[in-house]
Amino acid sequence: MVLSNSMDQEQQKRFDEMYTMVRENHSMLRKILRAQRIAQLMRIVYWAIIIISTLSAYYFLLPYLTTLKGVYTGGASSFEDLKDLGSQFNAEELESLFK
Repeated sequence: MVLSNSMDQEQQKRFDEMYTMVRENHSMLRKILRAQRIAQLMRIVYWAIIIISTLSAYYFLLPYLTTLKGVYTGGASSFEDLKDLGSQFNAEELESLFK
């Protein structure tokens, strides 16, 4: 019986050690899971900020970009008008005007 009693105490000691190790392991795993969730949330917030700021900048700059586009296309059409203006005048008519 003494042998049996000592085995029970040894087994109980091992079970207690195993139980504390399992609790520590569970605690660590929960911390890791929490850190992963926070990291995933931060990644979502990071990309949301990038996308929202890009769209906001486009919305804010759209009137200026449209104005610049109008100036550019208007400038290109002005050059075409100058070419047409040169073809409308005759060199002889210009000479007669300056005489």
